[in-house]
Amino acid sequence: QRTDGGTMIRIDVEKRGEKTVISDAGYVLTWVHTPIEKYRKKFYILPSALYENKADFFSDPADYSKMKIFISDSRKLLNRQNINIPEFPLPAAQLNFNY
Repeated sequence: QRTDGGTMIRIDVEKRGEKTVISDAGYVLTWVHTPIEKYRKKFYILPSALYENKADFFSDPADYSKMKIFISDSRKLLNRQNINIPEFPLPAAQLNFNY
């Protein structure tokens, strides 16, 4: 079981007359990358879809492999369990989370 990965969700709500409706919803898989820089552990939250094909970004191939397993397992689970809540395509979403 991985604890380095996660999911951010976005739900767009709009008012249509008297009703409030969900106009769009989706998720972005994330990976917490923890390299050692200048003798200190750093924490970077990466949008997985932007890094899943960038093995050269990771200094340790094992980190990249762990992220790939997380992405694969998460997509299998979420595609099987979600109803009408897709993974936001990147870079189109570009994590445009307005709050």
